[in-house]
Amino acid sequence: MAMTMKETTVAGGKTFLRSADFRGRPYMLTSESVTADETTGKKIVKAGTPLPTNDAGALGLLFKDADVTDGDKAVSLVYEGDVSIAKLAANGITVADAAKTVLPRITFFD
Repeated sequence: MAMTMKETTVAGGKTFLRSADFRGRPYMLTSESVTADETTGKKIVKAGTPLPTNDAGALGLLFKDADVTDGDKAVSLVYEGDVSIAKLAANGITVADAAKTVLPRITFFD
């Protein structure tokens, strides 16, 4: 069975990193963990979203926008680096204090 991959470019993807120096790890983002948008029906997770949860269970921040409408997707989570709180906010993301606490290798800047 041939394996195919569908690449989707999500309009408006934004970087939240303050510098290019960061470390990431692989993560499998499951389609069933994401709620579809009521208007478009798409299952898009924005860059900077804490995963798998925005609390003490966070493993990192999603490196770039991911569309899991058509199924699970291998993504990268940033677990070390400098992050701009303003850039996160511009992308509609607020990282909870509990998530920040369990991500000590990420420095959050105003």
